[in-house]
Amino acid sequence: MKSPAHDLALYLVTAGVGAFGGEAAWSVNVAVEPVSPPEAITLYDTGGGEPDTDELTDFLPTFQVRVRGPNYATAYSKQEAIRNLLILPEPIVVDSSQFVGIQMSSDIICIGRDESDRFLLVANYRARRTAKET
Repeated sequence: MKSPAHDLALYLVTAGVGAFGGEAAWSVNVAVEPVSPPEAITLYDTGGGEPDTDELTDFLPTFQVRVRGPNYATAYSKQEAIRNLLILPEPIVVDSSQFVGIQMSSDIICIGRDESDRFLLVANYRARRTAKET
């Protein structure tokens, strides 16, 4: 299995939220936020609980989605779009994993601006991750 942040970044790219890395508008990244472009989405693994079963088939990861944008309204709107995709009632299937029951553990939070005066907003989530059903 890949990291939860990586799998969910793949999902967001597939859903059309942005494109992986590079200079694309709404660059989607994992663990490291790039200096450019100005619009960036970065997912971070933030730990989580212990595996939910002795067979190590159910995991309880937590992750953070950080959005950087040139203005507050645009960055907030992008966080809302991501939230709406992640908390769908249907499982999210990526490669050999499925995420069920993704829940926000915080609302969208503005943590200020970066050194280039771009807005930074984060949202925190928890999920249940299992092997994909066949």
